[in-house]
Amino acid sequence: LESMVRSANRLTSLIADLHDVAHIGTGQFSVEKEPRDVGALMTTATEKYGSVGASRGVKLEVAPVADATFVVCDYDRVLQALGELVENGARYAPANGSIRLGFEVAGDQAIFSVTDDGSGMSDERAAHAFDHSWHASQSPRDGTGLGLTLVRGIANAHGGDANVETQVGRGTRVSFWLPRTAS
Repeated sequence: LESMVRSANRLTSLIADLHDVAHIGTGQFSVEKEPRDVGALMTTATEKYGSVGASRGVKLEVAPVADATFVVCDYDRVLQALGELVENGARYAPANGSIRLGFEVAGDQAIFSVTDDGSGMSDERAAHAFDHSWHASQSPRDGTGLGLTLVRGIANAHGGDANVETQVGRGTRVSFWLPRTAS
């Protein structure tokens, strides 16, 4: 029964992701922005996604956030993006490895990131990291490719973007940034 519940939850999540990606593709994806405390957001992400890689011994490390750091964002959508990144990081980190959830401010940008210590991506895969259509044509064991498409769509809806930095054999850092003030 527990396995069936997990499968049903995963299927529900996949349907929601497909719905969101369809809205992103048609320009109908929207966010509701308000000032939010980044520390609280990171704490919630840690509580919600901290055990994602636990079955493989993958540990989530979280960078500290300065007190009273705020960003104008859609809290639930940013949390969704962080969840996608943590899940990807946990999938590609080696057994007993680690992933790091980070945040930094650079000028007027709020930058969220997840770094894993996995095998990294080839140049071709990195070039198509945010293209779910390309992923769909590749190996099904690598997932649907919806997660990073959602991350970029969420960032774009806030007036930001997403990026991947990777090195084969050394891991991957995926980040997305949002303007710190409403646009």
